[in-house]
Amino acid sequence: MEKEAETPTKRGKSGLLVVLLAVVNLLGLAGLGYFVVSTDRVGAAGGGGGGASDAGVSEAKGPSFGPLVEMRPIVANLSDPDAGRYIKVSLRIEAKNEQAEKQINESLVPLRDQALFYFSGIGVQQTVGVENKVAMREELENKLAGVVGEGVIKRIYFTEFVVQ
Repeated sequence: MEKEAETPTKRGKSGLLVVLLAVVNLLGLAGLGYFVVSTDRVGAAGGGGGGASDAGVSEAKGPSFGPLVEMRPIVANLSDPDAGRYIKVSLRIEAKNEQAEKQINESLVPLRDQALFYFSGIGVQQTVGVENKVAMREELENKLAGVVGEGVIKRIYFTEFVVQ
């Protein structure tokens, strides 16, 4: 009978140990989360002993971005007939200023059409690698500038890029 009495005690101790370890891990993760969040707030507020250099960085970032116009996701079959693959791309178009943003918003249908034709004309190999994505962005920027005019679009950002 002694052996039967020992077994539940050992199980109880090991179960308690598992619960204790889980609680310690959760507390550690909570502390790490608090540290990350509080560090972001201090950095965003310009405080935390960073001095003038932190303030200069945050000031430099603000004016460098123009208004962003979101384009609905584009899905197109790639031009490789044997591959049977497609691309799904979501874009944000950075306008030079508010007037350019208005012009881009008014031209979204022809801009989307131009982007759809562009993505339909490329092959799978043109989508692979960072260099190809940079080249695609530059070429697409030029094609879209042909729709709205030079100097309207500051930059294009890929927010989603899937080839399947």
